[in-house]
Amino acid sequence: MVINFWLFHNGFSIGIGDTITGPMVMSYITQHIGEKKQQVAEIINNAYHDQLKPMPGMTIRESFESKVE
Repeated sequence: MVINFWLFHNGFSIGIGDTITGPMVMSYITQHIGEKKQQVAEIINNAYHDQLKPMPGMTIRESFESKVE
């Protein structure tokens, strides 16, 4: 009962408006997602054309997965 009283008076809540980012944050996120998509496309292209080199101790498939991760 004490905890509920404290939360009622001192707690906080969030609404959907608190989860929406501003335009600068969305621009930043969109830019970085685009960069990562380009990097993955290059890795896929290298793998498709047999230009992907295995990393030490890994197979080609493991290297591909590690780089795409």
